[in-house]
Amino acid sequence: METVSRVKVVLIRALVCVLSLAASVDQWGCVSTRPVVLARSVDIAGPIHQVPVTVTDGNMKGKLMLTPHIEFSGKKSFYGTTGLNDNTDLQQYGNYDSTNNVNWTLPSYVAGLSLDYGLSEAVSLSAGATYTDMNGSESYEWNGGLAVCFQDRIFGGRLEAGAQWQDIRYNVILDRYEIVNYWPPDGSTTQYLYSIDRYGKFLTANFYCDLVLNTKVESSPVNGFVRAGYGVTSILSNDMLRATEDGDIATSVGFYSLTPGLFFDITRWNRLLIGCDFISPAGMTSTSPRWLIMPLVQVDFTI
Repeated sequence: METVSRVKVVLIRALVCVLSLAASVDQWGCVSTRPVVLARSVDIAGPIHQVPVTVTDGNMKGKLMLTPHIEFSGKKSFYGTTGLNDNTDLQQYGNYDSTNNVNWTLPSYVAGLSLDYGLSEAVSLSAGATYTDMNGSESYEWNGGLAVCFQDRIFGGRLEAGAQWQDIRYNVILDRYEIVNYWPPDGSTTQYLYSIDRYGKFLTANFYCDLVLNTKVESSPVNGFVRAGYGVTSILSNDMLRATEDGDIATSVGFYSLTPGLFFDITRWNRLLIGCDFISPAGMTSTSPRWLIMPLVQVDFTI
């Protein structure tokens, strides 16, 4: 008899729980998942980070080299597609527009000053800053790195890696979707809630690496160099979402660079370098143009 009473109590409690859950579902109507935030359009304005070319020509231990430099971007622009406008969770509800959603506009020029100090014959510290103006809006960039140098009688080389901080101006339109699961189960649907329009400027922090190979033939009035590099620039930050408090839109774009050029001595303590940057965006699809071409000029002063 006591066992039957316990079974009744358990059944009553289970029935109360079921009724409570049903009342709760009836009250709220659905159970929703985490919202999905996609980037419909991303307009970026700012320079592509490039440190100056540093050739290896002689012993720099204990010496400081100052390098004013300028690169001409010519207000070029390129566009491409990031994965932030293609989400597999939404494929079952229709095709989301996955056309080019990033448009990057470059300034007409970037001017800067860099410092390089030889800690030893084989190791150097570098630091620098650049400045540009786009339609009355000033932007700055800073960088610092560590380089390992090597050379023989006619060739020199330098491998440098470091960090960069850069101002980026943005204007983005983000679409916020929410996948809703209804109860009782009758399938799922996606409800478009609203678009988020954000604009402003933020400071990115990323890394870069460069390899420079050069000739150093004393009997030749002109020597040559070639640089191969890779750098990263953040173009979207989660802080852009601000009030929505959901989603993840942080992403970056990488840049491969190839820079051939010539240099010659003006005096014993300074030289002139002339080259041309060939830069290709990475981490995006359907990029156009595939290569950006930007001439550069710099002068090295050794103290």
